[in-house]
Amino acid sequence: MSPSTRRALELLRSREWVSGNELFQVAGTRYGARLNELKNDHGYRWEKRWVKGRAVPFYHLLPPEKPEQLTLEQVAS
Repeated sequence: MSPSTRRALELLRSREWVSGNELFQVAGTRYGARLNELKNDHGYRWEKRWVKGRAVPFYHLLPPEKPEQLTLEQVAS
């Protein structure tokens, strides 16, 4: 997982709703690509909601559809 994707995930886990502006600040201009990496590579999902009067969407992290596969080291510990 890239550092910017990891920062985006930590932010999404820290609060119920996170604005696109906040994701932009931690993950850069390609925060949409970071969200897609979380979905495609790690199984995470999110809910996207537009708030009246706001120019950016807000995101809510949902649990992964399938648990991430454990590495051999994680199983051994």
